[in-house]
Amino acid sequence: MKMIGCLVLSLAVFCHCAGAEEAGSYHLGAIEVYGLIDPVALSGADEVFREQAQTFEKNSVADLLTLSPGISMLIGGRNEKNFTIRGFDQRQVSVFLDGIPVTQAFDGYTDLGLFDTALIDSVLIPKGHSSVLYGANTMGGTVNLLSARPENPFEGNIRGRQGSDSRFDGNFSLGTRQERFYAMLAGGLTDTDGYDLSDAYRENAVEDGGRRENSDQWKKTLYLKAGATPAGGGEYFIAYNRIEGEWGMPLRTTLFRPRYWRYSDWDKNTLYGVGDFQIKAVAVRARLFYDHARNVLDSYDDETYTTQTMGYAFHSTYEETSYGGSLMLSLPGRGRHLPSLALHYREDTHEQQSDYAASWEKYSSETWSVGIEEQLKLTRALSLQAGLGYDLVRPRHANGGPLRDDADAFNFSTGINYSVDETTRVHALFSGKSRFPTLKELYAESLDRSKIPNPDLHEETALNVEIGAEKTFGDSLIVRTALFYSRIEDLIANVDIDADTEQYRNIDSAEYRGLEFGLQAFVAEVHELTLNYTYLDARNTSANKLSRHLPDRPSHTLTLGELWNLTQAMSLAALLRAETGRYYQDWDGVYRLPGYAVFDLKARYAVKENFALEAGVKNVFDRNYFLDIGLPRAGRTCFAGVNVTF
Repeated sequence: MKMIGCLVLSLAVFCHCAGAEEAGSYHLGAIEVYGLIDPVALSGADEVFREQAQTFEKNSVADLLTLSPGISMLIGGRNEKNFTIRGFDQRQVSVFLDGIPVTQAFDGYTDLGLFDTALIDSVLIPKGHSSVLYGANTMGGTVNLLSARPENPFEGNIRGRQGSDSRFDGNFSLGTRQERFYAMLAGGLTDTDGYDLSDAYRENAVEDGGRRENSDQWKKTLYLKAGATPAGGGEYFIAYNRIEGEWGMPLRTTLFRPRYWRYSDWDKNTLYGVGDFQIKAVAVRARLFYDHARNVLDSYDDETYTTQTMGYAFHSTYEETSYGGSLMLSLPGRGRHLPSLALHYREDTHEQQSDYAASWEKYSSETWSVGIEEQLKLTRALSLQAGLGYDLVRPRHANGGPLRDDADAFNFSTGINYSVDETTRVHALFSGKSRFPTLKELYAESLDRSKIPNPDLHEETALNVEIGAEKTFGDSLIVRTALFYSRIEDLIANVDIDADTEQYRNIDSAEYRGLEFGLQAFVAEVHELTLNYTYLDARNTSANKLSRHLPDRPSHTLTLGELWNLTQAMSLAALLRAETGRYYQDWDGVYRLPGYAVFDLKARYAVKENFALEAGVKNVFDRNYFLDIGLPRAGRTCFAGVNVTF
């Protein structure tokens, strides 16, 4: 009741301040408020677009993210695509679809490899300094997938790819925009028997080379969206996103006793609605959502993946349900300021069955958040954004056990932007954010090892600092750079108690510091060059650490993309991805993985204006490389396909 009273009081105070001017317009799926100043610049955000996905053959949102500096990918033992942003892992970064949370509450992860790029217009990525209007658990930033919206009476895109490793990737989008309504349909299909390893791979008792064992995947996605734009103003849409899949988990080649695991069923359904309208001088944005996910993880006796009779075999089922909503209000105020207020509510329930005929376990919690933010235009050149947020997590079920106490946290974020002139802009950002423990970290037992629950965990906190600049040189060159520093207290990590037991614990502290550099150059209309480099020093500063190095956070990451328009019909796209300084953790220590560089090349020929043939090679030089110990990635792969637009 105290929390509800606080929200009502904040709302009343906010509305009392309402002015008479109109709020600024912005993308309906965004959280950021576009008004007096550009909040994307003030949050140090980056944005990647669907067009980049098509140019460089990024067929999933996870793959597209790697085109942004500061982001690295991890494909671990469950064959899921997880990422880090400037050292923060995915538990510390919230993922949204049009402002709707899609992060799984149980473990804090979302496999964006299952989200097809056909449904998006772009992905907005505030790194560490996301607005307090996003709500809870944005300690390391946010990833907001902004869905596409049709712009023409009838439009569409159909793409299909066939690879030399039996992989097929296809997606489509169809849409219509009329005077007072719009609608779109998008979908995708991935089907592969598995990927081929590099010829440089050396066989062992677990993996003999060639086709990677148990690396097959099948995935299907569907996205529906219908919106209205009434004559009286405002915009409303309802959307539905469905993902179906099943895939294998390749054996770690370093394990003496490999585990034979498969996701035999994986489904996720998200239904949500967004409304944008005006009440007198107050701009209102409301969201409601319902999300349900179900997956079945099977452990088998051996490499035939047919029987489940051994003691380590199991048939585990997870069911997750989330629902809630948010209300965001904004108004321009009088003169040079624009205040905004956001209220969020979310209830999450996780149910699991560890094996056939086993009893079901249930865990749930609810999260309340309130955030208030102000944009100030101090002078023509100097702008300020500041926000304060409060989050409350209330446990509801702990599988019949005692509930932990409520947990709460305050968060803040502030940014200053100064335009030196029309071509030069500098910014400074400072924020304090938190991340509450997930249900898995608090209560649940691990499937593959003996896990001791720890309901006494408390939230992680981080102080984030960034100083950055952007400079444009005519129409041909854009240069961006940023220095960043984060200090994390009460970091939650998986700790080995002994050879057979582990537990999530607050292990004291860590520091992430580094540099991002980005360059985009245009040579007439013939050549476009994009270069991103990140240096990251991720340190475990805990007193009883195994190593100063934190796993899965490469020290140096370079992405170099080039697009040549050789003729009006013919183009070439090349992409180089290189990294070094990645570590992994074993039970007895932290060790370094070899660095790698992977080069991709694609040719495109436009037979007609709306019909193109495309072909290319991924990992041209057939490098044998790893993102995690004992899990070699795909070698050289050729592909060919078509791209039709209308």
